[in-house]
Amino acid sequence: MKKRTIFLFALAILGFSCDLNDRLNKKPEKTTTKSEVNVQIAADVKAGKDYYYEYELNFPVFSGSNENSGAANVFNKEIDNFITNYTKEFEGSALTEKKEIVDVILKEDNLKPEDNHMYYSLTIKYLPPHETVNGILSVKFIIDEFNLGAHPNIYFKTFNFDLKKSQFLKLEDILDLSTADKKNAVNSLLSKYLEDPYDCFDVEPTTDIEEMQFSLTDEHIVFSYQPYLLGAYACGSTTILVPITEFKNIGAWKN
Repeated sequence: MKKRTIFLFALAILGFSCDLNDRLNKKPEKTTTKSEVNVQIAADVKAGKDYYYEYELNFPVFSGSNENSGAANVFNKEIDNFITNYTKEFEGSALTEKKEIVDVILKEDNLKPEDNHMYYSLTIKYLPPHETVNGILSVKFIIDEFNLGAHPNIYFKTFNFDLKKSQFLKLEDILDLSTADKKNAVNSLLSKYLEDPYDCFDVEPTTDIEEMQFSLTDEHIVFSYQPYLLGAYACGSTTILVPITEFKNIGAWKN
């Protein structure tokens, strides 16, 4: 059992990129005031732990004045649905199945529950929400999940919300990807700004990769690719920052 744990830990360290290592350990800000639309952001958490599992799900909660309370409600409902889908994994039949698998491990390795190191774990953290000059609120979640496999899995999930229009935005709402030429021009920028110092990735980054996530700052679109999307797990994740001015130069920027 100890050898298996050490092996899994070594794999996790190998695949855990510097980008994630820094950001997963970063605690979300408890409260931030968003001046442009007078929205406040508070941190909340759902957590649980026993010898079968351990989870900690951090997420932001939005509130504002009467004039933008509707926008806050729309965003909070979506975030709540996102978090609830993960908490369901630790309830009912899903939890029963997890317990049965862990009990088999305990029996096979002749372990006491308090000595068990092979349990399900899930951590969700988010980077402090960023409001762009266009009134778009971007939140990036980093999901670290271990389901008793060969190694943990790292995922990204981003939400980009137009505070004035009270609606979530897709990449197509931000960039003009209506033609093959526009898509190719945008993908060329992704390749241009991709950082691959160890020459590890073997897949070109594109906007068509299904699990790619994007977020916004005042000056960049941030494209996030989790492990496996551009290369082997050992290559880790990557984040590509492309200046908005570049998209304007090729006529792809919509805002």
